Amino acid sequence: MLMKSVVGVIGIVAAFGLLSVSCRKSPQAREAGFLDSGKAHMQDKQYGRAILDFKNAAQAIPKDAEPYYQMALPTWPMETSSRRMRVSARRRT
Repeated sequence: MLMKSVVGVIGIVAAFGLLSVSCRKSPQAREAGFLDSGKAHMQDKQYGRAILDFKNAAQAIPKDAEPYYQMALPTWPMETSSRRMRVSARRRT
């Protein structure tokens, strides 16, 4: 009786281990998912979230240049909008 329960527990643990390994994504798939998510956030003008997605993509494959390029794109609209606000504030005074 004890032997059957031990074998059952070992079987469950082995099945769980196989499922967890098979559910892992490859680094390329993780990077692609984060890049797609970041690009969608860019279109919605959610630049902070887009940058986080691009950083996660860069962590998946650090030597790929695409996440770093995409990460630089949202900084431009943020810089230009803050620059416009400073210029318009100066004109008011």
